[in-house]
Amino acid sequence: GKFFYFSKYPKIFRIINDYAPDIIHSSKEIADWLTGIYKIFHPSAVVISAIHTYQQNRQHKIKQKHKIQFMIQGKLYNHFNKIVCVSRNLKEYTHLKFGVKNEKLAVIYNGVNNPEKYPRYDLTKQFKGDLVFIGGIRYVKNLKLLISVLKGLPPYFKLTVIGDGAQKDKIEQFAKEKNLSQRVYFTGFIEKAYKKLINYDILIIPSLYETFSLAALEALLVGIPVLATNSGGITELFNERLADLLFDARNPQALTEKILYVERNYRKIVNNISLHRNYYEKFSIVDMAENYKKLYELFLGG
Repeated sequence: GKFFYFSKYPKIFRIINDYAPDIIHSSKEIADWLTGIYKIFHPSAVVISAIHTYQQNRQHKIKQKHKIQFMIQGKLYNHFNKIVCVSRNLKEYTHLKFGVKNEKLAVIYNGVNNPEKYPRYDLTKQFKGDLVFIGGIRYVKNLKLLISVLKGLPPYFKLTVIGDGAQKDKIEQFAKEKNLSQRVYFTGFIEKAYKKLINYDILIIPSLYETFSLAALEALLVGIPVLATNSGGITELFNERLADLLFDARNPQALTEKILYVERNYRKIVNNISLHRNYYEKFSIVDMAENYKKLYELFLGG
């Protein structure tokens, strides 16, 4: 637990002092607490954090203890030299929820390796109703909504769930209870799952919120339509031409209508995504690394 990590702080602080790094770059909550405390006692240290997730509780209600935690964590974050967020939405959230000053915040998007080499979707492929989800199987991914929607779609619609997670058994049982065992397939984790995307018609991301989605980015690079929640940073992947592919993650009827909309307009949507592939190729690991390099140089005098 957290106490275990806190008990290790003195030893970790000694290691940092002995190593004397030019920049301390932390990621995830425990590491941010460590580096924030270190920064308070070593003001000259250059400390940068990269935030990838929203810190919310299961029901998305901020209890009093969470408010106190956010307040303390916000004070620590304001000691950092820079906080990097993976989307503009996450930057705004961090500013509002933690009270982090805007000048402390920066946005550097995640990227994929060699986006220009991603397989190309067959633009002549006919719609068959093959739906796919890729990601961790957790509460926030909202898979029960997706499976419930599948129940009301024509029987030629099928869903493949690629991924693993704490709720996998529960979601499998939920599909059985809906009598959908013959229409929902669970593959488990697959390395480089994006290579499988050319076999499907729509990637669906019904998450309650997403800071960013590499799965959505990879699907758009391949060229298949993506239906995604309209909550969080994932919306920043969707320009005005694709905005009608977003839906309210708490509204099953909205998702049903979007799936049928994509079926009716499939060729138009697929061609539209193909025309904008260059936009998605900008989200590369090379660009991400270059942006971090520029950030580091700000503090190293490079």
